[in-house]
Amino acid sequence: MKNNGTFLSETIRKRRYKQFKMDDKKKYFYITFRYMLPFKLPLPNMSSFNMEKTMIFCIQRKYPFYGLSEGIGHPDLQRTIIEVTTQYEVKSYNKSHVALKPLKKIIDDKRMTEIFDDQLKILNTFIEMISMKYQYHNIYSINKGLILGIPMCTIFSVYGDELIDNYNSIFLLKIEDKLFEDELHDLKNHEIDELIDNYEVIKMHPMRQMTFYKRKAERFLFNHDYNSAITNCQTSFEVFISFFVKHYYELLNLKDNEKINNIIDSGNFKNMYNHHFLVALYDISTDYNEILKEMFYYYDENCYQMRNDIVHKGVTFNSYNANTFNDVVGNIIYVINEKLKLVKNNKFASFYSRYSINQHERDINQIWEFYKKLNNKMN
Repeated sequence: MKNNGTFLSETIRKRRYKQFKMDDKKKYFYITFRYMLPFKLPLPNMSSFNMEKTMIFCIQRKYPFYGLSEGIGHPDLQRTIIEVTTQYEVKSYNKSHVALKPLKKIIDDKRMTEIFDDQLKILNTFIEMISMKYQYHNIYSINKGLILGIPMCTIFSVYGDELIDNYNSIFLLKIEDKLFEDELHDLKNHEIDELIDNYEVIKMHPMRQMTFYKRKAERFLFNHDYNSAITNCQTSFEVFISFFVKHYYELLNLKDNEKINNIIDSGNFKNMYNHHFLVALYDISTDYNEILKEMFYYYDENCYQMRNDIVHKGVTFNSYNANTFNDVVGNIIYVINEKLKLVKNNKFASFYSRYSINQHERDINQIWEFYKKLNNKMN
């Protein structure tokens, strides 16, 4: 973290840290994160609230809409800057030392991130309570990707009534570089020409919908919205499986249209997945079947139920869960692409391989070994 001068947070200026329970004979230090929300919380300016040993301090601001100079009318933007503070007691402290050691060395960056995440959970609970109880629809739970700007971190210490140390820094959120790269990168002229020249072809691409949901999942993953990433990744995979089953039966004349539509439209994904998709996939050739079985075992045991748990049980998943889910789906499709490339004299395999193409070469045996190790750990 980089030093950012001697900025005093409003929590310090207004002495709101006094709302915490304090013993005048003890030394405390506090960690405050200050950042802007993408909306206005319906709370009075300069109001503060304590919950779960954490204080939330609200600063209301209005800003002229940035598009006014372009002739685009819009009311002033109303945004809430919040300062979220957590109190810690310094267990061993000799008051003859004004600063026992620099506050920035009290905790490392990993612990700082954990504190930020814990505070964010408390803030989101508070936001959800407001929305639930008083029916506000302009507010919602936020993740790191929705925070405006770079948060400021202030670590300060207090002994009695005296502020004895104050350290400020910017707190760099670990947002994926891909999002920043995309903002800085423009399409080249030949890339735009390719889109325009092939507009109708791309619009009618049979895997367009699947790819759209996969890109949404990746964007949510980059923005730390892990439940949305999982939900969209599962949707993408289900669209892919429906595409596979439909065209497999259709192009090989294995079922009539009515039976195919009954399978696709039944809404019984589990049946389509187990009794149609996997059966067709393994029957079309024996290439890479053992590898695929290893990956599907991992998917079935660890990922299959995730979206249902989100939708029906309100479960919240973390970065590891979402990345694991995204990776296994991507790896499965990669191996299927390689498998169907090897199938000769098959109308469906030829059709499939025209549209689903791997962009990069990978070692399939490494993928196999990776999932074998994971599955062995489970067993």
